[in-house]
Amino acid sequence: MDKDIYLKKIKKNLKSKHFFISDGSLKLKGNKIVKLINLKISNIKKNNLKGSTIAIIKNCRTIEYWVNFLVSMMCNFTVYPEIKETKITKYYRNIAVFDGEKINFIRNKKPKNNKNLNKFDLIFSSSGSTGEPKLILQNFKSVIKNSIFVQKKIRFKKNKRFMMCIPSPFTSAICHFLLCLFNGVSIYSLQKILFPKDLNDIILKEKINYFGGPPLHSKWIIESKKKEYLEKLISSGDFISDQIINKYLSKNYKFNLYYMYGLSEVGGRFCINKIKNNRFKFYVGKPLEYFTLKNQEDKISEIKIASRYLYVGYYLDDKFYIRKEKYFSTGDIGKINNKHLILSGRVSEIFKSSGVMVYPLMIKKVMLKSGWFKDIFIFKGYIEEFGNVPYCAYIPKINIPQIKIIDYLNKRLNSNQIPKKFKSFKIFPRLGNNKIDKIKIINTF
Repeated sequence: MDKDIYLKKIKKNLKSKHFFISDGSLKLKGNKIVKLINLKISNIKKNNLKGSTIAIIKNCRTIEYWVNFLVSMMCNFTVYPEIKETKITKYYRNIAVFDGEKINFIRNKKPKNNKNLNKFDLIFSSSGSTGEPKLILQNFKSVIKNSIFVQKKIRFKKNKRFMMCIPSPFTSAICHFLLCLFNGVSIYSLQKILFPKDLNDIILKEKINYFGGPPLHSKWIIESKKKEYLEKLISSGDFISDQIINKYLSKNYKFNLYYMYGLSEVGGRFCINKIKNNRFKFYVGKPLEYFTLKNQEDKISEIKIASRYLYVGYYLDDKFYIRKEKYFSTGDIGKINNKHLILSGRVSEIFKSSGVMVYPLMIKKVMLKSGWFKDIFIFKGYIEEFGNVPYCAYIPKINIPQIKIIDYLNKRLNSNQIPKKFKSFKIFPRLGNNKIDKIKIINTF
C-alpha cells in the first residue's frame, strides 16, 4: 500500500462520527480535525511554495502537534518531528515551522545541493542508544508497511479507544498514532504520567480499550485492579521483566499483554509477542514477516536485520551517511530459539571485567528473582585494583542487608558478575518518556 492510498483511508476514518483525539483535557472530534487540516493546507497553498520543503514540527500542545503532523504528510513535505535543532534545514528551499496554530515559512535563497533529499520523507531523532545521537532518514512507506503488519498481529478494531503515554516526537508514539488512524481507533495522547493511580483512574474513567507505553506503565496497569474495559496492553521501550510477565499470567486477566520490540531504523516495530498461551513468554517474539535475521539459532550475538524497508541512512555532523550494507546492526544482544527472539541487553552495556564478559541484564534478572527488589540498574563502574566491574543501583521491597545480597549472588553467579558496589534508592530518577535517567544514577556513585 502506497502513501496516497494510506492517506485516503486515514481521511475516511477521520470523518467517522465516533473518531476523536484527546490530550486528557481537550477532545477534538474527527470532523473538526479535518476542518483544521483543510484550513492549514489552504493557507500553505497560498504561499505558493516551490522546491523542496522540510516541515519542522514543534512539540506543542498534543492535538495541535498531531494535526500539524498530518498536514505535513498530506503536503508531501519532509517531516521532522523536532526534538533538537538541526543543520539539515540548509539543504531545503523552504522551511515550514509548525508551532501550535502558527505556520512560519522561511525561504532559503541558496540551499545547499544534495542528491540524497529525494530518498527520504521522514526524519526521526535518535537518542544515541546505538552510538552517537543522530537523525534517522526514513520513508513513510516503511512506516506504512510496518503499520499493516503490526495490525495483523494486534488486530485493532474500529471505534475502540487507544491511550499512549509517550512524548509525541518519539518513533513509538508516531507509529501508534498512524496505526490508530489507519484503523479508525480514537486516540488519547498523553505526554507524561507520574503516578500509578493517575494512569489507572484515566483508563477506567475514559473506558480505554487499548494501551501502549513503557514497561513501567505496563507494570502499574498489571498491578492495578481497575481494568474493566482494557482489552490489549502493549509494552514497548525497555525490556519488560520476567516478574511482571509472570504476575500478569498468574492473575488470569482477560486483556492480552503484547511484548513489543521496535527500532526507528526499521520504521517502527520489529517483533511482537502475545504473551498468553505461549511457551516463549519471555521472548519479544518472531520478527514481522518482511524482516530477515542474520543471527544463528541458539547463539547469543548482536541482532542484525535485513529488509527492503529499512532506513535510508543517517544525518550526523552535517553529513549524510546513506546505508549501503544489506544488514542493519541494532546494537542489541539477543538469541534466536525456534525463530523467537529473546533480548539479552545492549552492546553498549556489556563489558569485560578481567577478560570475562559481564552481562548487566542477566545480573538484573537473577537479582529480581529473589523477590527483594522493585527495580534494578546494573552498569559498568571502575575500581583501581580490579578495573571495570559491575555496580548496582536498586529499589528495595524490604530492608535487606548488603551482605545477604552478596551471599545470594555468590550462589548463583560467577564472581565477575557480582556487583562491587551497591546503592539503595527510594525511586529512580526518570526521563520524560519514563525511562530511567541512567546518567543521574551513575553520577551518584
